[in-house]
Formats: sequence, structure tokens, C-alpha cells
Amino acid sequence: MPQERTPTLKIDRDLINVPGLMPHADETARRLYEETLPSTVQVETERGSGSGWFVDKTGRVVTDAHVVQDAQEVKVRTASGDIYKGRIEKLDDMADLAVLTLTGIKPDKVKPLSFGDSIALMPDTPLFGMGHPLGLRPAFISPGYYRQHMSVGTYLAGAGDLDTLMAVARQTLNATPKELADIERFLDEPKLNGKLHLEHGSSGGPILDSDGKVVGITDFGVVSQYDQYMTPVERVMALVEKPEGKFDFHYTWAPERWAATYLSHWRNAAPAAAIETGLVAGLAAGVAYKLPRLGTLGVGAYGAVSLISDADNFLYSNDRRDDWKYGIASASDLLMTAGAVARLIPAARTIGLVGMGLGITGKLGSDFIPNRLVLTDITRKDGDPRPPFKASHIGIR
Repeated sequence: MPQERTPTLKIDRDLINVPGLMPHADETARRLYEETLPSTVQVETERGSGSGWFVDKTGRVVTDAHVVQDAQEVKVRTASGDIYKGRIEKLDDMADLAVLTLTGIKPDKVKPLSFGDSIALMPDTPLFGMGHPLGLRPAFISPGYYRQHMSVGTYLAGAGDLDTLMAVARQTLNATPKELADIERFLDEPKLNGKLHLEHGSSGGPILDSDGKVVGITDFGVVSQYDQYMTPVERVMALVEKPEGKFDFHYTWAPERWAATYLSHWRNAAPAAAIETGLVAGLAAGVAYKLPRLGTLGVGAYGAVSLISDADNFLYSNDRRDDWKYGIASASDLLMTAGAVARLIPAARTIGLVGMGLGITGKLGSDFIPNRLVLTDITRKDGDPRPPFKASHIGIR
């Protein structure tokens, strides 16, 4: 891979301030980038994005728990551009780790990374972080070095971060015995401390040694100082190899958000939903009657723009539900566009009007196809009603 084409973040350069002045990657960083790029993924949710990596040939992905546990939907984008729906399989809330399974992925699309040994790391050993800083694509590689193993609690006590310490103290005072035990366990969690430039969006990305083996995963960092605290790979291995986790995850398939809201209105307040439907239909009919040319151009433009994204989603679909949804949507987009063009031709106005109507109906109907994999609840298997622990509850991250 050419030197200038390796996106690199170093601890002496800031991505935000000098985006056009990325330092060149050295030979090791270039080699590792080329080898591990196909294994690194971007994890996207409605709340933001993080990073992750393939852990085995079945297509399971490891990322940080805080990237996915508060999200309703998770999508995983590979380096080749393929997008898969993700489902949380396991969660280690104390170590901030999650294992995802992907729908529709095939073994020939997966290149897993190998586990290394974080215990064998010596001070100043080179480390390399892979991920998607600030949600950027493609992935960036960040060269740096390891310093020591240190718990979050030890860091907070030594850093003199009074705001965070006070937030932890306040939460501790109000905690139940079980919550207090969780806080203490989290603060005692061993982390890898090192100097790397890892921005928001890199969370969940692999930390590599010079051989390209995973020794940790991006987690808690003080980005302004390039001082990073990463979860050791041994915690990842324990979660991946564990027969089952301590949480159950409940999912459902849902249509587009507006369609789900509309159906909910009909179930819970049918008269109000009928009035809403009548108002929208009446407004559309009024525009079509009073401003026929403007309405025709609007429908045609909307169909053409939608066709680009719907056809792309159909071509790169990895799920049967997406095949139906985006196949119908693409055909409807084409009908809207062709109908609008025909509507502008005097001899074909009636045919054009029918085409536009069928296209609009099909497009609206496609949004009711349940193709979104939505997380509805996370429960503990031991019956404890508490949600998973989150470091943000005690003022961290």
C-alpha cells in the first residue's frame, strides 16, 4: 500500500486541526494497516458510531459495550462497504465489551484477527490502534506505545481529576449495595495504559502489537493528552469463549420509524390517526390540483433521488427483508420518476398520473415492511431488574 494512502494518526498531530497534514506511516504501520483493514469494521447506531473487529470466521464482531447497549439499531459496515444488521450476543458491562452477531454474513467475507498477549507487553513496546476516528472512513491507524497496566480508579486518584472524582463520590453515596459493588469492580478493572492518538469513534477498535495480534481494545481515554486506557485482550477472550453471558437481549423486526408511529396511532388512537391521514391526503390532493406542474416536478425529483439510495441498498442487501423493501422501493421510485416525465407530455398525462400514483403507493407501502432489527430490552438472567452498568453513570467518558 503506498505510503501516502495510509491514513495515520500520531500522538503529535491532531486530526481536527490539521486534517490535510497527516504524518506518513512507517513501514510497520503501513504493513499492519494493509493486513488488518479488512478485519476492522465501523459500528453505526442512531446515537453515533464506533469501531470493532472480526473475532472469528463466523463473522462475530467485538466492540465496546457503550457503543451499542443504549442503541435500538446496530449496523456494521465492513472495509469493503457491505452493511450488516448487528445483534448483541454477549455483554461484559464491567469491562465495557460487547460481542455482536451479524445477519447474512458469509465466511468468505470475514478475516478475523488473532489474539495476542497483553501480559507480555513491556514499557515502550510499540502499539497500533485501528479504528474510525470521528466516524471517518476508511479506518485510520494510530502508532504509539505501551506504558503500564493501571486500573481506572488508580488513574483517577493520581490524575487529580476533581470533577470526575466528585461525580463518582456523589454516585457512590446514592448507590444501592449492588450498584456500589459494580462501581468498585469497574474502578478496579485492569487497563492498558499507553500513548496513542485515538479520537471519539475509535471506541471498540483493536489495539495491535507489531505482529498484528490484538493485545487490547480501545476504551477509556484522555484524548487531549493522548493518554489512553485500553481493555486488555484477555477480557475479550474470556467473553468470546464464555458459553453464555449474564444478559438476555430481546429483539423485534420493525418497519420504518414513521410507519411504526403511524401504526401505533391507529392501534391506540384510531380517530386521531384517521384525521391525520385525511389532512395529509387532502393537502397532497390540494397541491396536485392547484399546482399540478410543481407537484409533478416534486414527485419526479423525489423519485429520482430516492432511486439512487434505494437501488444501492437493494444491490448491496444482505438480508431477505431488505431485498423486499428496497426492491419494491426501487421499482416505485422508477414509477414515480417515469410517471412524472410522462405527466409532462400532453398525450400521456393520464398514464403518467397512474404511474405516479402507483409509485407513491408502492413507496409508502415499502416503508411498512419490517426490516429494522430493533433492540427492545436487556435483562439479567439472574432476575435482577437493574440495567447493565454504564461508566457514564458515574461521570466517566
